[in-house]
Amino acid sequence: MSHNINTTLFKNAEKWLFEKTTDSLTVTDFVLNVTTTDPNRILDFSEGTALIQKTYGIWVKYCVPSSGLPSSVDRAVQILIHGGTLDHTYWDFAPGYSYVDVAARAGMVTLSYDRLGTGLSEHPDPLLEVQTPASVEVLHQLVTMLRSGSFGPQFSKVIGVGHSIGSKATEAVISKYPSDFDAIIHTGYAYENAAGAGSVVATGLGSPKDVDHLKHLPDGYLVPKSAEGIHICFFKYPNFDPQILSQTVRHMQTESMGEMLIPPSSSFWGNLTVTNSYRSPVLVILGEHDYVVCGQSCVTPQNLAAQTLDTAYASADRNLSEAWISPGAGHNCHTHLNAPDVSAKMVNWVKNLGWNT
Repeated sequence: MSHNINTTLFKNAEKWLFEKTTDSLTVTDFVLNVTTTDPNRILDFSEGTALIQKTYGIWVKYCVPSSGLPSSVDRAVQILIHGGTLDHTYWDFAPGYSYVDVAARAGMVTLSYDRLGTGLSEHPDPLLEVQTPASVEVLHQLVTMLRSGSFGPQFSKVIGVGHSIGSKATEAVISKYPSDFDAIIHTGYAYENAAGAGSVVATGLGSPKDVDHLKHLPDGYLVPKSAEGIHICFFKYPNFDPQILSQTVRHMQTESMGEMLIPPSSSFWGNLTVTNSYRSPVLVILGEHDYVVCGQSCVTPQNLAAQTLDTAYASADRNLSEAWISPGAGHNCHTHLNAPDVSAKMVNWVKNLGWNT
């Protein structure tokens, strides 16, 4: 079942001094400015904050297995949060590349959605409104709705499953709302990002005005336009089907200016004091060759999945928590040839939690 739901946000938004990008020249200049600015000085480009109270349409896909809902005792749901310049289809990309299908066959309920400013969700002002605090509040509201029965049943267990910036959103929710998730799965995320600005530059961000499915969007949205850069950042040759790469390039979604401007105090940077007191189970998955977060390698000189678990989640349940590397995979581990292994790992890990999934 898929439909739009309304989320009402109350948030302080940064009033950035940047002009909205209007074409690929201004996009390139903006990317250069952001990636060469010390993150601790980014507020030099803000004139303060504005209180925003607004309702946004968020597109969601709620999937229940054909076997029906699990029993009400410890009933669990997984909420799937996609990465930047992707949308909900990352979790249900093509036959053989669908975590949603694998989870459903295992009797598990999932809720995937398009983050604000992405895919089929509303695309408001990309500089003032589509900022990281909005991403956190939307996710928190969806968790609250799942627990309260807004989708029908009430779920007592909510598992946050993030990819890339979706994992950062999950971590940010834990930093601000520590009781939201009963377990989390991070994919495409390491606590210390080794590649840094290189991955942002490599994708060749440009204006969406000449992209058919995005040209209606207002100024200030950005989209990857380099097929080679998308290959470098998201895939590792030869462990992928070239047709899946081509489909990914054709289906690229947007990034907003506002989400690229993250104040030092933002929960998107993570609060180690809070995350290291998180005692629930955590699974961290990285592709062996995830350029976006690991740079050269996720396993040498050290396993960055294990390091992330130890550094950011020191108190996580050690009997159930795990770090795992997907051999031969790049950043988008669910669109590689061994995607079924990644999905199987996730499903089996969730089963091991012992809840009614």
